[in-house]
Amino acid sequence: MSETTYFTDNHAISLTLRDYFAAQSIQTAMQMVKHDLKQDDENFYWNEVHREIIAKRSYQLADAMLEARGE
Repeated sequence: MSETTYFTDNHAISLTLRDYFAAQSIQTAMQMVKHDLKQDDENFYWNEVHREIIAKRSYQLADAMLEARGE
């Protein structure tokens, strides 16, 4: 899969479509593990394990999107 370079202000960011889909699905992945979080008023606390799970689930969702596209 080829990378696409996006320019924002003075920065260049290279993303694959998989990276883009993963970034778009991170909110969904966060909701998937939210029930395991400690909450203090309105703040949630993410530990290293939660961050790893969220990253993996984001890419799993991205992979499912690519599969649905036939890629």
